Amino acid sequence: MSAHIRFISAGAGSGKTYRITRDLQDMLAGGNVKPSGVIATTFTRMAANELRERVRQKLLQDGDTQLAAQMGQALINTVNG
Repeated sequence: MSAHIRFISAGAGSGKTYRITRDLQDMLAGGNVKPSGVIATTFTRMAANELRERVRQKLLQDGDTQLAAQMGQALINTVNG
């Protein structure tokens, strides 16, 4: 698998979480990335938890229960985490 590095910086309410959720779901469902290979950094615990949960929910909606269950392996945390 090749590395996918993306840096997304934008202001509040600009759709960052939506975009990252969609991108992660696409990469995970496409087999390009495993949940254990995901590293995402946010500024708050609430944002980190929200991102992980949104990706998990999207995978569940798409019927990908195995990947959804593995989202706990993703390193999604805060800058200080």
